[in-house]
Amino acid sequence: KSLRNKDEELSKEQIEQDKKDDEKEQKQFREAVLCAIKAGYRHIDTAQAYRTEAIIGDAFKTLFAEKVVKREDIFITTKVGRKTRKPDDVRKSI
Repeated sequence: KSLRNKDEELSKEQIEQDKKDDEKEQKQFREAVLCAIKAGYRHIDTAQAYRTEAIIGDAFKTLFAEKVVKREDIFITTKVGRKTRKPDDVRKSI
């Protein structure tokens, strides 16, 4: 959902700038995960609503490949959406 007023029109330039800002934030977040794990953190908390799971997964892929940390040394918690309550739906969502 957009947080913008529905009457507010976005220019092509605004849309492009939003995309660049999103990409920058994603790169910064990925770098933060890499730095945290390299500094000794071993617990990552995420949720579907945060929309960071793919970025975290990508960071861990790098960390595992570089042998910085092993999967069994990492503790990841996540939360599922309120409408996801049936066991099969929960499994699919994570």
